[in-house]
Amino acid sequence: MLRLDNLNGMKHSDPITPILRVLDDLDLIPAISAVALADPDAPGAAITAGTVLLGVGVGTTAAERLVAGASGSSAAALVLRPPDGPDSAVARALAEQARQAGVNLYWLADSVSWDAALHRLMEHLAPLALNDGSTDLADLAQTIASLTGGLVTIEDTSARVLAYSRSNDEVDDLRRLSILGRSGPPEYLALLREWGVYDRLATPEDVVEIEPHPESGVQRRLAVGVFAGQRQLGTIWVQQGPQPFGTHAKQALLGAARVTAAHLIGGRAASSSVTERGGTQRGGAERGRWDAPGSDGLLLRLLADPDEASVLARTGLGRAAEHRCLVAVFALDASDDPIQDRAATDELGSLVAVQAAAFRRSAMVTRLDGRIYLLVPSVESIRAALPTVRQAAGSAQRHLARQVIAALGPVVDSADQAPRSRSGADLALTTAGPTDTSPAPRRRSTPLVITFDQARPELIVAAAVQAVAARPDLADPAVGASAGTAEARTLLHYLDYGSDVAKVANLEKVHVTTVRHRLRKIVESLDTDLANPDQRLAMQLQLRAELRTYRMARK
Repeated sequence: MLRLDNLNGMKHSDPITPILRVLDDLDLIPAISAVALADPDAPGAAITAGTVLLGVGVGTTAAERLVAGASGSSAAALVLRPPDGPDSAVARALAEQARQAGVNLYWLADSVSWDAALHRLMEHLAPLALNDGSTDLADLAQTIASLTGGLVTIEDTSARVLAYSRSNDEVDDLRRLSILGRSGPPEYLALLREWGVYDRLATPEDVVEIEPHPESGVQRRLAVGVFAGQRQLGTIWVQQGPQPFGTHAKQALLGAARVTAAHLIGGRAASSSVTERGGTQRGGAERGRWDAPGSDGLLLRLLADPDEASVLARTGLGRAAEHRCLVAVFALDASDDPIQDRAATDELGSLVAVQAAAFRRSAMVTRLDGRIYLLVPSVESIRAALPTVRQAAGSAQRHLARQVIAALGPVVDSADQAPRSRSGADLALTTAGPTDTSPAPRRRSTPLVITFDQARPELIVAAAVQAVAARPDLADPAVGASAGTAEARTLLHYLDYGSDVAKVANLEKVHVTTVRHRLRKIVESLDTDLANPDQRLAMQLQLRAELRTYRMARK
């Protein structure tokens, strides 16, 4: 008989890992369909095939009944505490009884609490049964947990558990028993009805707060019904963990309910389900979708195929397609691992989708070319959408521990003009980092959210500099010869910062006298009159263009 507290060659920081390794060695993992608490008072009760039975608090006599009852069942395994220790006569007798009965019996070490065993088994085994090979709903539960700061369970209208987030040591009895039994325990469901929770959950988009009831083993919760119109499809429960709920937890839960509704209707997502994690689009663009059910990648096609934008917009948004809207783009800093980047981008899309759904039910999110795009319909100004974009970027950065940059395109008159807003968002995103034409890289706080209006001046200057660089026949050779010198850099600072000599000295880390000397020297060599507005602008554009060319040549 294998002992879980003394397996040769198995040294793990997690004390429950050996039981998972043992089951794997016996080829039982594919057969496991459930985890349940063993009932010694009804050892012969029908047991679902592949169930792992946990004998919590079972004594010697009860253990004998369980072994006998499990002998004729299809249980995958029975886990017990070894009576009087694994080497005792009683334990050896039970082990022999199990061997003869064909029962897979495992001892759980005294050093491992049943709580720890339950947590680890639920996380490793139950998802195999709950998600039927699909991780979309489980991923969504984890996303909701990240945004709310709690422990999430998604249930249907019969209180059957469909998916749940990862647990920690703060899990209460209601959550533990719900996940173990794959359904809300009747005694707790009765309490929730008595407290009026289900009556309140029958109202669409009403986030219900449930105060803690320590005497009943129930910690503080938020809950919301999942609806399609007036028809309730299920419920999302969020148990408070070690920390209080975040400031925007209720808002995030409202968005999560809208997103979850699409999962429960047809297995696709309205704004968040990753139904395609890879593949290619025309032109080799990456694909990934969090679009409306049945839209077949509507937003992806809308942004990638402007020629069909009018038809696509009306197909997916109906009358909302005629209202003003904008497109926002989210990007992560690149790492050396493209696979990790792709997974992080998927997660970014899920986080953005839930936040966006709380703001606009018909908001759509898609992945394209390694970025996440958000279409915000029925919005009159950038200012109206800015808080949602900032909140989504901030939540994503905290959760992913990666730099997140977001940009909002201009507001356009209708959804068929979304490609134009997307173009503006992409352009604004290019100004978020150091530019080749800037005299010195700018350090920005993160996550950075920039709007097209904010980026417009820089974009105009960049276009002008690019035009100047494309006409070498107009360039002054003396300006080109000075590129890279301290004098040229000082002059550009002087022109960029409104002739503020003191500021230039601070930037260059030299005395103001040195700044004046450099300026006098280069102005004489270039033979220019900085008092003339045209000459001043022409010199500024030429210096930026030459500095851009100089930097590119040194790379």
